[in-house]
Amino acid sequence: MSNALETHDYSQFRVVPRTPVIGGWIEGCHLSELNEQGMAELREALWTYGALFARKQNLSFDQMKQVALGFGDRLEEHTFAPTMAAQGHPEVMHIRRRNTADTTSTTDVWHHDVTARKHPNIMSVLQASEVPFGADTLWSSMTAAYRWLPEELKRFYASVEVEHDSLYLAMRHNFGTPEILDRIAANRENAIHPAVIAHHVTGEPCLFVGNAYVQRIKGYPTDASEALIKTVARRFRGKSSSSSPNAGMA
Repeated sequence: MSNALETHDYSQFRVVPRTPVIGGWIEGCHLSELNEQGMAELREALWTYGALFARKQNLSFDQMKQVALGFGDRLEEHTFAPTMAAQGHPEVMHIRRRNTADTTSTTDVWHHDVTARKHPNIMSVLQASEVPFGADTLWSSMTAAYRWLPEELKRFYASVEVEHDSLYLAMRHNFGTPEILDRIAANRENAIHPAVIAHHVTGEPCLFVGNAYVQRIKGYPTDASEALIKTVARRFRGKSSSSSPNAGMA
């Protein structure tokens, strides 16, 4: 397969591909012990593999933030999700299974993180401390999804913008109690982004369409917009890698 990922030895770790198009296992290091050169190579690896997985890391909250700061100078503080702020870590979000009549998880939808912001995150660090039986997490390569679109659809998505809205996310996917909805409404975020963006380092075009914060394609009727978004979703589900790592970056 062209563009297939390959095993690569960096100076402080090795990355073994998880699938041909996205994902790599990090071997031979503890993420918190990487020096400046190691962090530079970790950035390069993430841009190359799209998602990185590492076993037996058991990172503290401070170590998680240390790794994340290797990718930028500021960490996100989520506006409505539960965080570890009471423990002094407002940047650490607590992801947990929900059990309501209509949804079992606040993350069980295809999404890019916090796209209702004008400047969404460039990456996230995730660590699994308890993994529910039978659960799994899927990542999808949106560069591969775009690359494999028919030329007509490439031209179409490159020509449109998408409206993203945090309150729409909560109401569409039933994110819980009236108190949570009130908090989301009070801190409502919305933005318009191109449906196709260029990766900020590699310059590769990738689809910027998911099924969470996305409300509609700008200027299109709801029914037509929904159909077009689902067309994309069906395509990128086939480009995903599956794993439940101890720690991961995407």
